[in-house]
Amino acid sequence: KQWYQRRVAITAGGTSKQHLADDYAERLAIGQTQCENLINTGIKHLTGSVNDLYSCRLAANESTCHITGDTTKSIFTFIVYNPRSIAKDIYLRIPMSSSAYRLVNPSDPTAFVSYIPTHYTSYQINPKALPIEAIVHLKVPGMGFTTFQLKKEKSTDCDSALIPLL
Repeated sequence: KQWYQRRVAITAGGTSKQHLADDYAERLAIGQTQCENLINTGIKHLTGSVNDLYSCRLAANESTCHITGDTTKSIFTFIVYNPRSIAKDIYLRIPMSSSAYRLVNPSDPTAFVSYIPTHYTSYQINPKALPIEAIVHLKVPGMGFTTFQLKKEKSTDCDSALIPLL
């Protein structure tokens, strides 16, 4: 009966008891964390990386990331995985603390980065929103991954090269 109520909690829009919905949410969170750990282990094995990997779970409307918001870091390495069987062109939106980063070592030679200011409504939703978004265009092969780095420039004159959003 508990399994049935748990299934109904998801499919029937809130007809289960609260403790069952909480239990289900906890199980999903644990499963997501375990999947991230497994994927990180696989990526470290495939890339030969010895560094720890961190995930930033960005939803489409988020403009914060504790990793890319760290102003003491001079380089960020990104690994983008495509689980689908066909190659994808994607525009990856990355919240940043500054536009003083340039794209280096992309595994996709056609990759490029542009910077835009974070939309003003993001600050209404989250006052801690980072001020800049890096828009990285790249191609990710089917059932594969691509890597790139954003490296901080010596000068911060790059902030004047922002593309205004109207």
